[in-house]
Amino acid sequence: MNTLKFKALSKRIDIHHERQLLQRFRFWLSIFIAGIFISGYLHIPIEHFLLVAKNGVAQHAPLGYFKILYNDFYRQTLLVPDNMPLLAYRQFWMAFTRIAVAFTMIGLYANPTQYRGILKIAALLCLAVVPLAIWHGHAHGVPVFWIGIDICQAGMGLLLLAICQKHINRLQQFYQLQLAQLY
Repeated sequence: MNTLKFKALSKRIDIHHERQLLQRFRFWLSIFIAGIFISGYLHIPIEHFLLVAKNGVAQHAPLGYFKILYNDFYRQTLLVPDNMPLLAYRQFWMAFTRIAVAFTMIGLYANPTQYRGILKIAALLCLAVVPLAIWHGHAHGVPVFWIGIDICQAGMGLLLLAICQKHINRLQQFYQLQLAQLY
């Protein structure tokens, strides 16, 4: 009789442990998904953000020089879709790829041990940002500060994915232990 109670209690503890592991994994993966989704979404309405910023700067800029400088920057950026449509097109593709990566993670969220390969691909994509940001940023005259921001975003993504990988490994060990106890 006592062994039956012990097995039932052990099974409840195991289910609770599995839920805790899944909750931790899903928490960190949710942060990654939200971050990359927001990052992608913010690439879309650049003209709207510039218009809001222009109106704020025009009202509150202390020096006329900053107003002129910002108005020139705004005019050139707003005319980009007309004069250089490929640059605006690139913005939408950047947004699309980031949002697509976020949606790809939904399968991993649902079943982490089955779709763990997605996590490895996402980590490789984060790693690929570093040389591409340095090479293309330098080739296109992007300021070093912006290149640094891109590299930091990739580093944060790698950190979150490493935490997720740690939790997937723990889940996998838990499932293997459960399977070993059955036989």
